[in-house]
Amino acid sequence: MQYSLQDKYELNEKLRCTTWQYSKMLSLFRKVSERYPETKEYSFYGFLRRLKLIQRCIQKTFSIFPIELTAKLSGEDNTDLEIYIHSALINIYGALDNIAWTWVVAMDVKGKNETQLKGMQVGLGKNNKYVRDSLPDEILLTLEKIDRWNKEFLSPLRHACAHKCPPYIPPSCLSTEDDRTYRNIEEQINSEYSNGNFNTVKTLYAQLETLGSPAPYLIPSFAHESEPVMFHKTILDDWNKLFTLSCSFADYLLTVPYIQPE
Repeated sequence: MQYSLQDKYELNEKLRCTTWQYSKMLSLFRKVSERYPETKEYSFYGFLRRLKLIQRCIQKTFSIFPIELTAKLSGEDNTDLEIYIHSALINIYGALDNIAWTWVVAMDVKGKNETQLKGMQVGLGKNNKYVRDSLPDEILLTLEKIDRWNKEFLSPLRHACAHKCPPYIPPSCLSTEDDRTYRNIEEQINSEYSNGNFNTVKTLYAQLETLGSPAPYLIPSFAHESEPVMFHKTILDDWNKLFTLSCSFADYLLTVPYIQPE
């Protein structure tokens, strides 16, 4: 699994856009936190701090593993990459919750019998009935466009990270030819090891290290047959959906008449 030339061009363009997108979200949610000071825990300390972390994770991901990379990563770089992607996925999901809580507090959304919403009642998913019912059509339309992404991509990845295992990025990606060579060398290693030829074994292991190319994908889960996820594309797609959704919420909150909380 590798990126095409068109993929690389589009990813680099999206990466460049993250700078101004970050600035816009930063400006909008600062204004939201100022207009609705009661939301500051979620809009300022929550959403904006997560936003800073996510942007940094994206920058470090592309710095450690540029999409033009041809040489395999060191073990330390590979681990650092897993850390940054893990953090990005968790914080993107958390940023959506911050948006939901900002909305609930700012618009004083209530539950059944005018009770305060708690815990799992607050969110942007289809099961969050009270929140969804309170949304104006323009925000709901934006949200409905990304429901499938949230259900099929972001949520499964986040839940795997939080409850099963962190993202795993293979140390290399083997072509069909490299795979055959790898298996042959493994057989030689087993044979030489049995014969006590440890210097030869060491040489053969060094040959294994020369095979393959860097793997631009992660494995979300080992318990099930999950498809590999191209992580450069995934975190930028997640970022862009977060940008679209956050701007939609912020624009509405900054134009609707403000009602002082009792």
